[in-house]
Amino acid sequence: MLRHLFNRSKPDVLFLSSSPIDEVWTRTTALACHASGLRVEVAICADADAHTQRLLAPYAEQGIRTHDGISFANAAKINSRIAVTASSGLDRNIFPTRAGYFIHMPHSLASLHMIYPAGAFDGYDMLFEAGPQHAAEYAAITGQNRATPKPSYAIGYGKLDVLQQVLDLRATRTSERPLVLIAPSWGADNLLDNCGVALAKALVAQGCDVVVRPHPLFFLDKAPVLEVLQTLAQEQAGIHIESPFAGDDAIFDADILVGDYSGISFEFAALHRRPVVSVNVGLKIANPEWQVFDLEPVEIACRALLGPVVPADVDAIVTAVRSALGRAATPDAAIASFLHGKPGHCGALAATAIKNILTQN
Repeated sequence: MLRHLFNRSKPDVLFLSSSPIDEVWTRTTALACHASGLRVEVAICADADAHTQRLLAPYAEQGIRTHDGISFANAAKINSRIAVTASSGLDRNIFPTRAGYFIHMPHSLASLHMIYPAGAFDGYDMLFEAGPQHAAEYAAITGQNRATPKPSYAIGYGKLDVLQQVLDLRATRTSERPLVLIAPSWGADNLLDNCGVALAKALVAQGCDVVVRPHPLFFLDKAPVLEVLQTLAQEQAGIHIESPFAGDDAIFDADILVGDYSGISFEFAALHRRPVVSVNVGLKIANPEWQVFDLEPVEIACRALLGPVVPADVDAIVTAVRSALGRAATPDAAIASFLHGKPGHCGALAATAIKNILTQN
């Protein structure tokens, strides 16, 4: 009897985030699992504050047990059958879970083998692929030193579920001035440091409104260009800065996105089917050995499917923006090259996969 009661109280799935910013990628899967009758808990291993409490409130309203301000060691004591995370670089040494499966859901549509450090995905037992690129990359990464690669499942991209839900409820933006979202990635020779300030000025001079959304690392590293941008936004009407820690408004309203190699370019294209202008700056490389896998990263291979690819020259970028604004919607085949399913479908697919895994084991 006691063993039966213990098993009933044991959660089926723990959804873990090492930072509040990672929670959105697993949100719809956690809610779908709960709605399907699975026992779910959600933990954010970061300091408890008003922001994390706001993120966790919708789970508590559904009767899902939540944890914030919890260490990895204490989160691992939540004896779930499966643990799921969108946080990269974790393993059972950092998070010593006894769960039968530790599953990763990628928090970017970009490549796994170039923009993450070597070994960033070694600690997981399986992958819920966001797109077909991840199937090939995960097989190559995990098969490198194993007789057989670790398993992966075609699931989709959880953040797009949330973005689609918000988009469906938003009023359509109406303005005579096009809105350009500048969303660069991080690292040396990035778009923002290269020509972002001059580009924002030039686009406003061409009759556009501009939102600059730097990568989170710009804020965490207190990059000097942020101060320049903040001054510019105060002095120049039509230029705004959006922090990724404060929301996603610009991705819903923008008519076009200018990026380099960031995954947000693919999110924008999948959500709206609107054009993306990609700028050739330095590659974003965290794994210097990425070429041994002989797989072209999606952020290189598929950029031309989303819109023009141009040099890091302000005039060339502005010209590409003006011409691309009238471009036809990005076709389904282009989206399918980097995304499984459609925005809004990921949570249900992931919940079904989790139930199947639990049933088989």
